[in-house]
Amino acid sequence: MTLPPLAAGVSEARGWDNVMRHIMLAGKHLPVLPESLRSAGNKIAGCQSNVWLDVNTEDGASPFLAWSDSKVIRGLLAVMLEKAALNGPLTIAEWQEFLQQAGLERYLSESRTSGLRYVIAALADLK
Repeated sequence: MTLPPLAAGVSEARGWDNVMRHIMLAGKHLPVLPESLRSAGNKIAGCQSNVWLDVNTEDGASPFLAWSDSKVIRGLLAVMLEKAALNGPLTIAEWQEFLQQAGLERYLSESRTSGLRYVIAALADLK
């Protein structure tokens, strides 16, 4: 499986500082989620940071919209939504395989990894 550009950049980074830098830079590619969509119904329960996820109905765009108040989580969301835009909605197993291939989980704290599992479950539920 070939990694999309944002995931490839993170995967190729060496050392914790460079990986975190690439993740946070990836977050700059994430469109800002309008305040009107940052509702309780779109908020992902179980995440330490605030994370919102919604379905995008615009043609030719990523199938999902997402946002977080955390720069690191925004970067992870950008990497994941880039993958979803290229491949469409994925199953939980496909998301886990993608994260392993990109090497994302090995640099994340336990709380971020746990929160990411909630995001993956929500993405799989929306597919």
